[in-house]
Amino acid sequence: MAEFRFPIEILRNVLKPLVLMANDANIFFDPNRGLRLKLVCFIGYVDAAVFFRKESLANFQCPNRTSSSIDILEFGRALHRLGTNGLVALHFDTEELVLRLRTVRFGPLTPERLLMEPTEERCTEMALMEERSEFMQIDESKFEYDLLIGIPSSQFRQILEDVGELTHFVTMYVKETAIWFKAKDKVFYLCKELGHFVTVGPTFKKPVVLEFALYRITSFQLASQLSNMVWICWSLDAPPLLNFPVGSLGNIHMYSRFYPEIKKMRFVNQSRKEAAPASPLH
Repeated sequence: MAEFRFPIEILRNVLKPLVLMANDANIFFDPNRGLRLKLVCFIGYVDAAVFFRKESLANFQCPNRTSSSIDILEFGRALHRLGTNGLVALHFDTEELVLRLRTVRFGPLTPERLLMEPTEERCTEMALMEERSEFMQIDESKFEYDLLIGIPSSQFRQILEDVGELTHFVTMYVKETAIWFKAKDKVFYLCKELGHFVTVGPTFKKPVVLEFALYRITSFQLASQLSNMVWICWSLDAPPLLNFPVGSLGNIHMYSRFYPEIKKMRFVNQSRKEAAPASPLH
């Protein structure tokens, strides 16, 4: 069993990029950490996970760790039936496999209001499912990232719009002072001195190279609308990660699951990798 209250509008907006990627997701509750939602996109080379911290879940009750699977499309429909404003109280019965939802009436949103007894306005419920063992194939707890690249979300969406018109794959080259995105014969540059991005981590003599499949570009764009900054995380021992912080509530993570296969597809007809394009910023 687990229950909590959460703003309906934020929850619906978090679901928007996810319902375009998969039908079902596993949902995990931890009494010490909060909520995790994991899903596998079987077409599109991306896995996703959503984390809501315990502190962001009002009236969070979860005696023990528990989990189940949920139809995220039906979950979105259930939230739609409740309206767009206010709080929703969610009760996950993981024994009977039922999710019960009800709206909570409130005035000005204050901590005191969140703790008040609710006045029910609308109620609905939906079925849950047993946890699915194949969700998800990536175990994010094992990953540590060496380099974090922060790009303002508006800048990130513009890059996606530019490269998405050209190709389904984009190659990203990162140096200390510049980033360039190569899509077919087009190159798009970002300059650190102009505030286009920030980095956290060590510097590298040679450009760090990342590749992303853009089959889920709409999900990337929707997720970025929830963040002020999009973080691209890189490590030799982990798949590239797009991290979309949702304010102080939590994060949406999207992983490039088939990264080795993407590289193989991109360079299968080449005898060697192409060199990074020359940067005009050096």
